[in-house]
Amino acid sequence: MQDRPNLDELLAGVESFLKKQVAPALDHPLYFHALVAANLLAIARRELAGEPEALERELAGLQGLMPDYQNHTDAELVQRVAALNKELSQLIRQGAADKGPLRRRVLKHLANTLEDKLKISNPAMAEVAGELY
Repeated sequence: MQDRPNLDELLAGVESFLKKQVAPALDHPLYFHALVAANLLAIARRELAGEPEALERELAGLQGLMPDYQNHTDAELVQRVAALNKELSQLIRQGAADKGPLRRRVLKHLANTLEDKLKISNPAMAEVAGELY
């Protein structure tokens, strides 16, 4: 069975090709757009590598805030996270997290979720954000 190159290696190859060969051969604005395309591939690679764990952490945080939800199969993970985020958004809009212990828990959850998302979309910014809290 042929397992190589895997998806990450394929994306890395295209990213490298765009950065090292295509972009330098182009004039602006195509040079810029080639670098943007390469950066989008890098984001996709990080998302593929880290999304399942990030979603599990986000779900755990949301379930800690709203413990009425029970665990379901992994296939329902994205839907569960979306439903809990919708519920949390409603609580925030209603003012339930404006003060008190829930506020601190919500802020901690949001900071953790933001850090996970930044690790995928912009790892350098994730390091800066981590220093803030």
